Amino acid sequence: MNTVKVFAEGVAEQISNYLPEELHNMEFTVIENTKNNGVVLTGLNVHIPGENISPVIYMNDFYDEVRKGEPINETMERIASCIGHCRHDAMLNLKVGLHDIDTFKDRVTPMLINAKANREMLQTMPHVLVEDLAMIFKVDMSLPGGDSRGTMKVKNEMLENWGITKEELHVKAISNVQTYDNLVLMPMSEMVFELSSGVEANTNLLENPQMISDYESEMMFVLTNESRHHGTSALVCPEVMNKINELMPKGFYILPSSIHETLIVSKECGMGGKELGQMVREVNRDMVSREEVLSDRVYEYDKELGRICQVPESIQKSREAIR
Repeated sequence: MNTVKVFAEGVAEQISNYLPEELHNMEFTVIENTKNNGVVLTGLNVHIPGENISPVIYMNDFYDEVRKGEPINETMERIASCIGHCRHDAMLNLKVGLHDIDTFKDRVTPMLINAKANREMLQTMPHVLVEDLAMIFKVDMSLPGGDSRGTMKVKNEMLENWGITKEELHVKAISNVQTYDNLVLMPMSEMVFELSSGVEANTNLLENPQMISDYESEMMFVLTNESRHHGTSALVCPEVMNKINELMPKGFYILPSSIHETLIVSKECGMGGKELGQMVREVNRDMVSREEVLSDRVYEYDKELGRICQVPESIQKSREAIR
């Protein structure tokens, strides 16, 4: 029995009791969506009469909290709060339809996923292969300056509606990476402090490269974006890779920490591709959720080719982490 689905069906039947009267016209449907790496999540599709976008609120985390002992009334109140925020999402209030590329062109950015683990999903999306990864495209649907965050993956039919080619979308997405994603390179020690203290680190070596001399003893850095969400887009931005290459002229390895960030490791660290590959596989197996795994492999940047390449000795010939 799919207990999360049963829980979601109960939420769909009862959630109106927790919503203000003006939201009682909303319609709720339980759906199952296949997400990154084949992970299936159960969601509540929220249809707002008169709107052309139906947001989905995923139930898995709410269900886990109930299993851990959170009172069901508190959970329902939190779900109701999420539904209320849907009405205020900037994208839902647009007066244009999804056919208008001008609405979205400045919000399109690349996103890296594992090609093999997502081969079925890739059949429905424009994409570009990058070694064992695939670059797909997403539209940011977040409220500017707000807490709400969401993305919409670009599908093949959307390109047809927009009247543009995959190549044109690719060029636009890459040009948006720097200006929209606000890419960040910081010492690993500062990311650890950020995670433990909740205080956001403000060092960005991409903007202040002269600060690299302050971190001569550090061999590991984190490459992500300001939102810490889908920050691996930096890997397909040659301008960013070239900047890192200037900071580390003796070379560096790229370790895929998750779909949200990568680790940049100086080749002066004394570790080779085989050892680092084993470390990546262990972290993916023990510490990263399946949906957020990017790859079991290690990469380096080829300046002449202008792209990342796999480090051959990091590749394990047997079955890798994504399953």
